[in-house]
Amino acid sequence: MKQIILLAIILVFSVSISIGQTDEDQKLKDYLKRRSEVQYYAPVRYVIVYNWILDKSIPERRMDILMDEKQFNKENLEEVFQLIKKRFPLPMSLDITVHTNLATIETPEEFEMLKDSVDSRFSHTYSKYKKASYSRWENGREAYNYTISLSPYKEKLIVLNDIEF
Repeated sequence: MKQIILLAIILVFSVSISIGQTDEDQKLKDYLKRRSEVQYYAPVRYVIVYNWILDKSIPERRMDILMDEKQFNKENLEEVFQLIKKRFPLPMSLDITVHTNLATIETPEEFEMLKDSVDSRFSHTYSKYKKASYSRWENGREAYNYTISLSPYKEKLIVLNDIEF
């Protein structure tokens, strides 16, 4: 009989501890949820892979970024271009290449090996994955092209700011 009472006391104590733990877990989850709702979350996910400035008579920034193919569309591309232009206003000349698959981006070793020459090792990926190219020239002119279809392969050119000479 004493064993049954002792077992009952242990069971009640265990249940109250686990209920208390559940309440604590829920409080922590609620706190983390409220905290994450306050933090900034970019509407478009992208990562800058390469960012360098070419030393020429007119300096030029070149960037390669990786973007989720599911988010690859005209509106999101323009959002990314705006974010990058705001973050990197200088130099005025800016070229951005948008990749949607890691296989299309050179590793640092490949980049170093190929920096002074043109190599076509990545040409087999050109029609397999969506991509985009943005350019802003020294005179303020801006345009970009992007893949609108892979089969058949089609690109579209968008002129954002066409300055007359």
